[in-house]
Amino acid sequence: MKRPYQAKHQYRSNPLHLALSSPRSPYNMVVAADDTPGKGNPKGKQYTRSRTGCLTCRQRHQKCDETRPICGNCLVVQRQCEYPTAVLPLRERRKKCLPGEQQPWTNAVTISRAIGPCTSVATRPISMAYRSDALFHYFYDLEDPFDIAPKERRQSLLSSTMHSSDTLRNTMLIAGLHFAWNTGQLQSFEPTFLFHKIEAMNSVNKFLRNSRIKYTVCVRNIATLCFTECAMGNIIASETHLDGLMRFMDLHRPPHKATLAESDLDDELANRYVLFSYNFIHGFKSRVEDVLINGSVTKTSQTPSPALVEKLMHEWHKHEVQGLNIRLKSLKMIPFFFSELPPNTKFVDIDGTAMVECLATLTATAQLRTQGMDFDDQQMIWQEGAATRLMLAFVGSHIESISTDGRKGSVPNGSPMASSWSGMAAATGLYLHTVLRLWNAGEPIEPRLHRPIFGSGRPLLAR
Repeated sequence: MKRPYQAKHQYRSNPLHLALSSPRSPYNMVVAADDTPGKGNPKGKQYTRSRTGCLTCRQRHQKCDETRPICGNCLVVQRQCEYPTAVLPLRERRKKCLPGEQQPWTNAVTISRAIGPCTSVATRPISMAYRSDALFHYFYDLEDPFDIAPKERRQSLLSSTMHSSDTLRNTMLIAGLHFAWNTGQLQSFEPTFLFHKIEAMNSVNKFLRNSRIKYTVCVRNIATLCFTECAMGNIIASETHLDGLMRFMDLHRPPHKATLAESDLDDELANRYVLFSYNFIHGFKSRVEDVLINGSVTKTSQTPSPALVEKLMHEWHKHEVQGLNIRLKSLKMIPFFFSELPPNTKFVDIDGTAMVECLATLTATAQLRTQGMDFDDQQMIWQEGAATRLMLAFVGSHIESISTDGRKGSVPNGSPMASSWSGMAAATGLYLHTVLRLWNAGEPIEPRLHRPIFGSGRPLLAR
């Protein structure tokens, strides 16, 4: 005797049917609240699943607008938003690898398409744990038609970081900082950032114990820690790193000893990075203290917490004209300060007009500041944006001064603003420190900073 329920039971137990009816199946594009035959219209609202939406929306069965790095749903309700790592088809993976690097039927090789050519996990100079590939991919794919350097040149530089452990580590820290500023928080990349920060500090400790390690490598690592700690709101940790950096430089490059000629290129690049970090940290510190004290947020003797400083930063991004956009443009190009340069590289003169224009604006607003008594008048010097544009001018002119093809630079003949980058950066810092008393919250230059600032300013003063 045939059993009336047998066919239905077999149909429901068919594995293919279960796979197709599963809510996780990629073939099941439209899902209703109840698709059982014979029960009338389905209950609830239908929705269309997205294969490329964020994981949070897919888990909550919501339609994702696929906005990166944070979709609209996660932004509204302040949830963590992360996207699945893209998996290349086997045919594309074979194209990425050179002949002999992967057999036809071996297991898939993990490849980050952001890196370009095939780079297996075994050949990477450092551990890329905690979604490091996703963070690198985010940083690599950043694009803006109005960037201060072409996208191809920047991506070529980032690809070259895969051959140097300290350069890649510094790049990962800058990438995490860019994501935090762009989205408002580190979110799922917080373990990634903390992992690389701890590894960077371990590397510095190893450098300090081993005198054979290259001097400029240690300088670049400590400078990156100074910069990122400050930009994340931890000013005390940043100044601690800066103090350690000055001690390290005095120990390994005493002022009375001449610099070796063969290390001039690396030393110049390291000194530039120190100068840039010094100007950023002291400008950032001034703005924080200005807002906290003049805004009656804290008392003079109180040290602001990193969480409070981070909150203030996001407020600046809202009120300052193009402030966030300019900062993100600058951050994207920071790797030009610590990436290894070709042996034929030369540093050419720059046109310091952009820096001088920023200084002129800061001077004018500083004079108005002395006349205004209310808080908004005091903050005009920051909200106008000249200090932020100055940081972008620092980065842009540094990139322009790097010559690898024998060119002599793009400075107009007879330009009164022609200068070396280091000389102009040092003179700018001195002016903001001693004349406008704007840097370092109005405090005098600390003696430990005399050598890197005055030493770099000699070429400009000698002209």
